[in-house]
Amino acid sequence: FKTVHMILDSIGGLKNKQVRQDFDKYILAKHVMDIHSFNHGLEGQIAKIDNEIEAIGDSDKEKALIFNVGDSRVYLLRNGEIDILSKDHTVVQSMIDCGFLKEEDRTSNSHAGELTQYLGMTTEDGIEPAAYIEEIDVLDGDIFLLCSDGLYGELSTDEIRDCLEKEKNSEVKEITLKLMNLALKKKALDNISVIIC
Repeated sequence: FKTVHMILDSIGGLKNKQVRQDFDKYILAKHVMDIHSFNHGLEGQIAKIDNEIEAIGDSDKEKALIFNVGDSRVYLLRNGEIDILSKDHTVVQSMIDCGFLKEEDRTSNSHAGELTQYLGMTTEDGIEPAAYIEEIDVLDGDIFLLCSDGLYGELSTDEIRDCLEKEKNSEVKEITLKLMNLALKKKALDNISVIIC
């Protein structure tokens, strides 16, 4: 890989968010930089990611490996169309997947924001989170957006697409500020993290 981009969004409601953030950084750093010696869970998933990385290294095409645990997202803008490449690990997403909830009711549901998986999580049965992994070809003109739920909780996918499409020839910093300001104008209450690449 030439570059690794990551969003680390702490879990709301914890007594010490700094501890949570530090723990997230520790876990992800160990996953990405020291896969074979990591011993805090997700070993099977990391081995899978490791194999994907090796496979990408053998390819003559430029590839992107997308993986996530939790509810931060990866979007791809390609030829004016936007796709969500990641998978939300939330109660609401599970309800949508099962047909119990409509997509348009996502933000108004009482379970909005409740995670089903996150880094460092282990259930009473010893079950650890399963990272969502997707490998895609990278084409000229592709724009990737990584963001926390603080952004997409305020902006619809269409609003995000319109901003990226309109500003795609601007500097990355300018596009990032545009997106963040759009969310802040809606009086966003959650923290907002954005990476564009």
